[in-house]
Amino acid sequence: MTSSQRQTCDSVISIADEPRHHLEIDTEWVRAYAVEIAPHDITLCHLHPWPYLMYVPGAADIISTPRGGQSDEQHYAADYCDLHPAGLEHVVENVNSAVFRSLIFEVLPGTEKLHHSRPSAAQAGGVHMTTLYTGDLICAELINLGSGSQVQVSGAAVLATPYEDAVELISPERGTCKLERYRQLEYLPSGATGLLRCEAGGPARVLVVSLGRG
Repeated sequence: MTSSQRQTCDSVISIADEPRHHLEIDTEWVRAYAVEIAPHDITLCHLHPWPYLMYVPGAADIISTPRGGQSDEQHYAADYCDLHPAGLEHVVENVNSAVFRSLIFEVLPGTEKLHHSRPSAAQAGGVHMTTLYTGDLICAELINLGSGSQVQVSGAAVLATPYEDAVELISPERGTCKLERYRQLEYLPSGATGLLRCEAGGPARVLVVSLGRG
């Protein structure tokens, strides 16, 4: 796709149909996508129909070209996290020599009916939390777990291991499962609880995106 084609963007598809956006969580409250754009690859022109929280785990450079607008070079520092408004129609070009990865969490109508309890680092030693974003209906924390440490988390929330560190999630709904792949996201329903446990040989980092009002 040439620069002029990027600026035209005549044909727009849903984000769900854009092949570099992988839908991993689909509930009535949130849709979560794991995005992977190969080096120097360009997405199809796609629409973001809902407000969305975007998280970028590693430093990256892209060119975003909105429909009918001018191209904008954007640099992301590691652990970038911010809320974007609904309605953006654009194409994205990865100008780096490494794969561009991001996680997108769409805030769907009705999320205001949910409530969550954000994780607390005071529950156990070896746990460090960094708040990346706080909003009315969506919040994001990056939890660093030392080797052998654990922390309880509550829904409604989406859990991810964007750096592919191995973590166990123990919950009544799922039993015990291991989070260790970038595209492996887990959803905790509102009112549910889970225990994140770092296996020996940590540390490990887990992204917790909480939904609803706190």
